[in-house]
Order: sequence, then structure tokens, then C-alpha cells
Amino acid sequence: MAFERVNVERIVGNCSAETGPCATVSVQAPVVEMASHDAKIRVNSYIVNQVKETFASVANVDVEPIIQQSAQELADSFFAHYEAFTQEFPDSPQRWSVDIKGDVLGNAYSVVTYKMHRETYTGGAHPNHETHYATFNAANGKKLKIGEIVRDTANLNNIAEPYFREAVDIAKDLPLMESGFSFDQNKFQVPNNFGMVQEGIIFHYNPYEIAPYAAGEISFLVPYDALGGAKGIKVTRKKVKTN
Repeated sequence: MAFERVNVERIVGNCSAETGPCATVSVQAPVVEMASHDAKIRVNSYIVNQVKETFASVANVDVEPIIQQSAQELADSFFAHYEAFTQEFPDSPQRWSVDIKGDVLGNAYSVVTYKMHRETYTGGAHPNHETHYATFNAANGKKLKIGEIVRDTANLNNIAEPYFREAVDIAKDLPLMESGFSFDQNKFQVPNNFGMVQEGIIFHYNPYEIAPYAAGEISFLVPYDALGGAKGIKVTRKKVKTN
């Protein structure tokens, strides 16, 4: 599976000035250029929908009405919304932005992991930001669930919890709620947001998911060895060419 990077960069107003109104759109996202027909359609559809969901959240609308719009059209709508705001509130200069960046992460297995970071600001106390991971079957582009990757899903939370606690620096015997983290019934649970990388599986929580905004985004990695090594992973490893 081969990717090419798509870049959309747009600016309205004088963003080089320290003050004053301006708005920016930046989309940097690799899209599939070469793959099987199904893989190309499935992975690119995921990427496009991620971009459109970002613009839909900024405009406070459902994603369905904008599903047929291109990235350029979505940027046009964002700037129109921004200009309407500045005309209605000329004494409230703001600097709006949409920043989307995608990356393809390497690993030793027959899958492709896509990471997309999205950050938006349309006024308020702080920008909104989140990161999403998705792991796809490289042959057909199917988005994989954790149960299609890890064999021992029954013990996954128990395996992963020590790595989470280490990442956020809390003692192994301290209740999660007392540490400022909110889980159902105060029991640790891995998120559905994950990706396979070279060293293991990254699990990722976005702001407000298990903690206040100030806690930021929280990622932790569970090494493949902790999951049983090659025997604990359902997907096959890439074939290594030898002379």
C-alpha cells in the first residue's frame, strides 16, 4: 500500500500580525495512491470522513449534509462562517483555525496504522484537539477491531493497566478515581482508539474521555511481548526478504 500526501493550506486575514482577526485551514493527510481496489476505497473513505467530521464539528452540523463536499469546499464554508462572525461581531477579533495532520505509522505486521491529529479553534477558553488511530488490513483495507488483533482480549485490561499507570505516573494500588481518572465502576478499560506500531499497540484517550481537559491527550504503549509475542497476535508478520 503506497500513499501520497495531500496538502490544503488557506489563510484569510493577516495572520502574521500578533493581533487582529484571521483564519487558517491546514490539512496535511496522506491518502492511498496504490493498493487493491477495496483497500484504496476503504482507507481513503476513512481519511476523508475524518476530515469532514472535523469541519462538521466546527460548523456544529451533522456530517451527512457535507459528505459530498471536497476539502476546498469545506474550507470555503469554514471561511464564510468566520467572515459572517466577524461582520456580526466586529469588536471581537478572533483567530480561528482548523489544523488536521495525518501520518502512516510503520509496524512489522501485515497491517497499516493511520494516525490523525485534529485541532480546531473558533473562540473560547482553549482549542479543541484530539488524535485518532485506525489499523487496517493492508490487503483489503478493512478497519480492524482489537479482537481481530489480540488473542487474549479477556485479560487485555489487566495486561494493559500497569502500562497506563506508568504512563500517567500513578501507583499500582491507588484507586483510579482518587487519581482524577473516571472509568465505569472505577475499573480500568482500554479505549477503542488504538494503533499497531513497531514496538507494540498504542492506546489513546482524548481530552474529557477519562479526565478533565487539563490532563490533555493520554497515550500508552503495550509491548507485543506483554501480549504473548507473535503467538498473542492474530495478524501475520510481514515477510522479510532474504538473499
